[in-house]
Amino acid sequence: AHGGNPRYIPPEVVMLQDFDGYAADLWAAGVCLWQMVEGIEAPFVWASMEDARYRQLQETKMTKNEGIWNLLQGMLQANPSERWTSLEQIWQQDWMQCTDTRAPSFL
Repeated sequence: AHGGNPRYIPPEVVMLQDFDGYAADLWAAGVCLWQMVEGIEAPFVWASMEDARYRQLQETKMTKNEGIWNLLQGMLQANPSERWTSLEQIWQQDWMQCTDTRAPSFL
């Protein structure tokens, strides 16, 4: 059995597959980051292609800020083997280094 809010559960857990806890945690952190950046309650209900908003994430660029988009794409890869699993990968992103000095698109 798996606990937690369905909005933060990665696709591999939704599909009842084996999962890496660290990759699952980075997925949940990516969902939280997306919520903060976009100012939305949750980007999708389930990490499943049946969820239209989840499908949109996989098929469409959801934010105008290139730096945050690259970060979110690394953290929210549907395939856990392609998802970033190290903090080094996250910290190396321009958005995390504050080198992208343009004002965020949501301001």
